[in-house]
Amino acid sequence: MAWTGLTLAQMIDEVQARVGREDDTTLITDARLTKFINEAQRFIAKKLKGIPELYGKDTSLSTITDTVEYSISTIDPCYIIGVWYIDGSESKRLIYQHHDEFDSKAPDPTHADFSASKPCYYTRRGTNIQIWPRPSSSYASKTIRIDYQKWPTDLSGSNTSDLQRMDEGLMLYAEYKAWDTIGGETGKAEKREAWLEFQDWIREMRDHLYIIEDDDDNIYYEGS
Repeated sequence: MAWTGLTLAQMIDEVQARVGREDDTTLITDARLTKFINEAQRFIAKKLKGIPELYGKDTSLSTITDTVEYSISTIDPCYIIGVWYIDGSESKRLIYQHHDEFDSKAPDPTHADFSASKPCYYTRRGTNIQIWPRPSSSYASKTIRIDYQKWPTDLSGSNTSDLQRMDEGLMLYAEYKAWDTIGGETGKAEKREAWLEFQDWIREMRDHLYIIEDDDDNIYYEGS
């Protein structure tokens, strides 16, 4: 059966009811809760690696002779699952290295002291990836495939979240932020309770995603 989540408007109504602020137009407003719920989507996407519905694949980049750095600004991944060098039977998954390790092995990767060859490693620097060794002419014009987790689309109006079966987490986070906004002794206590519930929800969702981590950026997963 296809999943049908709550709309943004329905989630707003629910959160307002939970904090006793139904139809609030002064403090816990629709606009403020929209901001909180979209913030929750981004927070969850970063915390839960391996969300099947956010999986993306890009093949727009190609290797260029003696070029180490490639922009991924048009992809803007939440995080990278893996980077592949694609060339038929010679295709291979590049090994992720933290930028410190990457730099220690090739502090000046375009220098003549380091031979151009078939790329084996990659690292991420903001909106760029770097590969090493730099491609020689024999390994140029080959596709670079990037598997990644997308950012969820911001919600508005009657839209439902890209995050399937995660409406409760979105509302718990928004409830936590709403109590923080309300403040006072009641707000402080309820804020803490909502945050603990949200953390429990995060742990429960992790148990529903099968994730094997072999480094910071390389994640293999299956949806439960």
